Amino acid sequence: MVRTFATVLLILASLAGFLFSYEFAYHKIARVLDRPADQPNAAWIARK
Repeated sequence: MVRTFATVLLILASLAGFLFSYEFAYHKIARVLDRPADQPNAAWIARK
């Protein structure tokens, strides 16, 4: 029973870590792609 619980917990933790890193990378890429080239970086962040 304890081993099953530990296995499920490990799977959930790895899945959460994978989703978090994927989400972070996606937002980072989207931030770079969405930023207008003619505006400075600080102004774009302030607008968001």
